[in-house]
Amino acid sequence: MSHYLQGEFDFIERTKLILEQYDKTDFSEVPEEKYEITLCMNCLMGLLVVPQQVWHDNIPKGDLDENWFIEKGHISFCIETGEKRYKIKNIVKHIRNSVAHGRVIPISEDRGTNKKITHLRFKDLCGEQPTFEAEIPVETLKKFALKFADTMLTKMRENKGD
Repeated sequence: MSHYLQGEFDFIERTKLILEQYDKTDFSEVPEEKYEITLCMNCLMGLLVVPQQVWHDNIPKGDLDENWFIEKGHISFCIETGEKRYKIKNIVKHIRNSVAHGRVIPISEDRGTNKKITHLRFKDLCGEQPTFEAEIPVETLKKFALKFADTMLTKMRENKGD
């Protein structure tokens, strides 16, 4: 394993590569050992938490729209009001808080024996009071996280002049 040459850039890029490699893995011989949701939850650290923490001031200021994959219907705000609710920066902050504080719950829409995880539920709190909840389909979350990471990498490389 080589060391990081560009710190957070390398960490984010390597996290993306882990997901790509995993998606190419053939689990047909042992389908019960495919832990893509566990991997997705772990990779949220590299795709959302690290960029949100390190490059906080450079997060896109725009609104959540179809280009970001997550629909407003996936999200509910318990306290928060106003225009900032559906800003990318705000959504990422709440998902980051949920991930960092271990408030992510896997959800299965399948009530049968398979119980395949289809969604992840995120909950952010202010003290004991919920401020944000979201139930996001796994594939949607993955697309959102990859887009966010790519957007941040591009923006920060432009700022560095790379």
